[in-house]
Amino acid sequence: MRDKKGKFIKGTKCNTGVSGKQHGKYLHGMAGTRIYRIWQGMKKRCLNKNEQSYIKYGAKGITVSKEWETFVNFLEDMKDTYFEKSQIDRIDNNKGYFKKNCRWVTIEQQANNKRNVKLYDFNGNKMSISQISRITGINRVTIRDRIEKGWEQKKAFSKPITQPQEDKNIYWVKSRKQYQVSFKRKSKTVFVGRFNSKKEAIIARNKHNCFLRPIQDSRNTERRNY
Repeated sequence: MRDKKGKFIKGTKCNTGVSGKQHGKYLHGMAGTRIYRIWQGMKKRCLNKNEQSYIKYGAKGITVSKEWETFVNFLEDMKDTYFEKSQIDRIDNNKGYFKKNCRWVTIEQQANNKRNVKLYDFNGNKMSISQISRITGINRVTIRDRIEKGWEQKKAFSKPITQPQEDKNIYWVKSRKQYQVSFKRKSKTVFVGRFNSKKEAIIARNKHNCFLRPIQDSRNTERRNY
């Protein structure tokens, strides 16, 4: 049965009186499913010049193999490894969509496979800064700043954020190969000096009282008489 626009109404039979798998033009019965929509999107961004994302795919030479231009072939190659909420991902971003270059991954894994995402060696695996941050508990901004400052990767991914009491307000200046003493007072950074040895830096820090606890306000201290 057709509607006023001539389209078949879902759940009804066509004019032959046969529907579903018994119909002569039945192909796969997957139209409208999530995996079918993924296949459609893949073809659009590679083959349709009017598609918004074509400029990032088809215009750059990313193609779909002839076999995969037919959904049945795509389904046959990829159905066994498909899982819910997965995304189709190209292993080599410089190549197109075909069986040996594609896999199903999570959204996070796909994001890490983008050309502009830099991966680092961590615990024997290639990981992004975001992934390393989640494992170590160190903020990803802190890790990124450390790498930009020239820290060794192993140290950047493992050094605790808080300084030990002994090292408080003492910083190693790699470019000068000296220890710098500086601290903050009233939102301003007070520079004490640079020293050739850590021992000298500790003495200077203690001398300038930058390691002492702030004096407690006696007005806020409850006094008790015994």
